[in-house]
Amino acid sequence: MELLDKYGHANTNEGVGVIADRNLRAKAKIIERLRKHPHWDEEQNAIILKSDYSRDFDRSKIAIFSSWIMSLREVAMESCNANAERGRMTERYHKGREQYRALKRVVMPDNYDGLLRLGELYTENIEISAWLDDIQINDNRWYDGYYLGDEYDKLMQYSFLIKVIDSVADEQSQLVTETTCAVVKNAFPNINCVVGQKCSKVVNAICRSMKIDAKLDYNAKFAQFADGCNPLHYETYTVISVNLLDYLTMSFGKNWASCHTIDIHNIRFGNGECHYHGMYCAGCLSYAVDRVSIILYTVDRAYDNPSEMWKADKIRRNMFYLDPDNGSILVQSRVYPDGRDGGETGIATQFRAIMQDIVATCWEIPNNWTLKKGTAHTGDYAIRDNDAVCYSDWTCYNDCSISFNKEFDSYERIVVGAAPICPVCGCEHTREDHLVCGDCDEDSNWIECDWCGHRFDPESDDHVYDEYGDRDYCCPRCAERNGCYHVLDCYDDYCWTSNPDIFWDDFAEEYYYDDDCEVTCEDGCQYRSEYNAEHAGYVQARNEDGYWVWVHEEETYGHFDGDLYTYEEEEEEEIPYEEVV
Repeated sequence: MELLDKYGHANTNEGVGVIADRNLRAKAKIIERLRKHPHWDEEQNAIILKSDYSRDFDRSKIAIFSSWIMSLREVAMESCNANAERGRMTERYHKGREQYRALKRVVMPDNYDGLLRLGELYTENIEISAWLDDIQINDNRWYDGYYLGDEYDKLMQYSFLIKVIDSVADEQSQLVTETTCAVVKNAFPNINCVVGQKCSKVVNAICRSMKIDAKLDYNAKFAQFADGCNPLHYETYTVISVNLLDYLTMSFGKNWASCHTIDIHNIRFGNGECHYHGMYCAGCLSYAVDRVSIILYTVDRAYDNPSEMWKADKIRRNMFYLDPDNGSILVQSRVYPDGRDGGETGIATQFRAIMQDIVATCWEIPNNWTLKKGTAHTGDYAIRDNDAVCYSDWTCYNDCSISFNKEFDSYERIVVGAAPICPVCGCEHTREDHLVCGDCDEDSNWIECDWCGHRFDPESDDHVYDEYGDRDYCCPRCAERNGCYHVLDCYDDYCWTSNPDIFWDDFAEEYYYDDDCEVTCEDGCQYRSEYNAEHAGYVQARNEDGYWVWVHEEETYGHFDGDLYTYEEEEEEEIPYEEVV
């Protein structure tokens, strides 16, 4: 209750008591099994281990940084293409001027076609000349016959940088090798690079010289690159827990947070970069009251209060889901904050090995597993409960995995999560971004969607209000399903309405009121303007009664007289009876 009070969530003895009781009842089989482990802590409902972890050179992180540089190169390429267009126009201008001068020498005054072509060339040259004057070409650098400018130099630098990064990945060394050093000196002779220097330091120097470090997301991207270059070995506490307090603080990371955090007001980080609004904050309670979810997390070995591990900032956290009856199946979700496995020696692999050993020990089965990775497998054997509000990251990240114990021939599907319980009244609810249910939220002005019944905040960006029907919808999809559409009126103002007096303009791809309809075609299609109708393939034609109507140009049967079309039915040619016989 003190924890909930600190982070601004209403609660009562009754509501919290129901949550705590449901947590113990739901996890009863898991607790009974985990008690068999020699490092079980009865007070904390957790197994606490002292562990050593190591992380080798991580090529996946290098590849991510390389992809980001590649995206910057694509932006430079677009700019380069724009300047290439200048080169093409300049080339066209010079060729046109030569043609004009050559034609001028041979055209006689009475040669009408030649004079006409001469005038066209003259006019075209004047227009291109004015265009070139506007772009103000200041130097004469060309590439492959086209003027490119400074962007070409930048483009080549990006290509050289990618070669350096690829060399670092191929060498798989934290320090610059002779091969990488040669690539750097060839591509960037002004960058100081020697064998034995840190690769991350050299790449950072290159990025600074190219002013890539001025990009807003550079620090985060480069930190990931440097992290992948630097192998680590460190000692931590590893906690395998079903403690209710650990579920509530499952996203209280060391310099990180996630969508399950209950710190919805960002009290821990202030205005820092780790702010998450807790869009799935009730998901932690979904995990806390189901039968299958276990938290594994690591804490700095220097932490001075090991009797209350839940209070420590979590270095990494990993959710596991298992069959509590026999331990036959173990699903591993993504690792936070970094979800990439890093290969066979990665952190996620080491976490999985620890959990496989604990399950084998506590469930008294052989530590012999078949491993399958990817959402195609985890999504088949782990499904979210219909009332759960936890984020299903085991179905969204390919680095998640599932372990099948070879002791068993068949495996039951695991149902993850359950309906969260309100800490005020103790009743179940389905609000994923609130711990407290709508009825108990004193500050809540939430309303119910008139289509799906979902309760939502009317201040949200997705809220749709039907002015005509006086109805509220949680999202545009629900509104359209119930016949409410986004309509543009004559004042170019949008509104949502279920008013039946509206029409769909196929060309503009928007709804309008009938009063704004300027063209109604013979086939029933309506358009806001003649311009829209014409561009949708319709023309005005005189029908057989002499009236002007709008018909599709394919229905005019080719009858064309000047600017006028004739709309009439195409008569079938009669075939003489003799020819039929």
